[in-house]
Amino acid sequence: MKKWICTWSLAHSNTVYMPWNDEQKESSITIKNNIAGEKIRLKFSNNYGKKSTKIKSVIICINNDKEKKLYVSVDGKTSFTLLEKMTLISDDIDFLLEAGDELYITMVFEERKKPESGCEVDNITIPCLEEVDIYTEETPKVIVAFGDSITRLDTWTRPLANKLYAEHRGKVTFSNKGISGNRLMRDCAPLWFDAFGDAAVKRLKHDVLDIPGVTHVIFALGTNDLGHPGEVWCSIEELPTLEEFVDAVKIVIKQIKIHNIKLIGTTILPRLYDDYWTIEKEKLRRAINHWIVSSGEFYSVLDFDKVVHKKNGEPGMMKEFDSGDGLHPSEQGGLAIMKSINTEIFF
Repeated sequence: MKKWICTWSLAHSNTVYMPWNDEQKESSITIKNNIAGEKIRLKFSNNYGKKSTKIKSVIICINNDKEKKLYVSVDGKTSFTLLEKMTLISDDIDFLLEAGDELYITMVFEERKKPESGCEVDNITIPCLEEVDIYTEETPKVIVAFGDSITRLDTWTRPLANKLYAEHRGKVTFSNKGISGNRLMRDCAPLWFDAFGDAAVKRLKHDVLDIPGVTHVIFALGTNDLGHPGEVWCSIEELPTLEEFVDAVKIVIKQIKIHNIKLIGTTILPRLYDDYWTIEKEKLRRAINHWIVSSGEFYSVLDFDKVVHKKNGEPGMMKEFDSGDGLHPSEQGGLAIMKSINTEIFF
């Protein structure tokens, strides 16, 4: 039976701190498609926008072939407006796609002012565009990585997607739904103007459950729930107890299971001690990780902590796996994490 399947998506937050040239009126992204189909549709969002955004045109170029241009319309119009908090889905576009095709999507805006809702990918702001769906007879595995900056920065997610696409052509799609600074339990602190997004328990429906065809979710959150409290802009009173954190995870688990989606847990990566990462927080991180590994609540668990943690038991990641900030894995660390994942859990 033919149906819509998500081939690519990303998570929006407020673009206030994302890069944008004052003269810029357009944004482009190349998307790897891994399923065959006969129609394409795009989803646009102004979820974090407090003002409307006027889109002048959206063009899809297939495999960088200028002869294969597809013009995107909404309600028959190639120019359209996203009002505050609005989500729009394009008209269906008839086009035969093959697994391995690349979609080069360019959005042109009426004004040079940066739209307020979007995502940063490879130091480029991608506003408004949120999802690409394919109408297909295939029934691929649709995997979503649901996390924070450790997910968003693509050090492990992109290599994983590339491996899955190479080994399972036409049989799997992968979406990165990470938001830098995102927390499981609490919204972004007011000082950061929604740049860290809504709490994951709140954005779960929009960013995960509403994705067409989703089959697996990799849950990779928690470091900011522990790390942010105690910062000058975040009260230490927001530091959760183990029980409070577990209860929040169980909210996610319950919703995921209702939709018959397989939820894969990941352990929270180690961090170096500093003014904000205390012995108390480190003990809490280890207690949370123990629960994730031993609770039996997840379809499967990926022990990222074990992969990158210093072998002598000291806090932090091994030097070669640390990007240098004591928080995010380096490219080498991301590759080590990816290589530790048995991809058979998705099939």
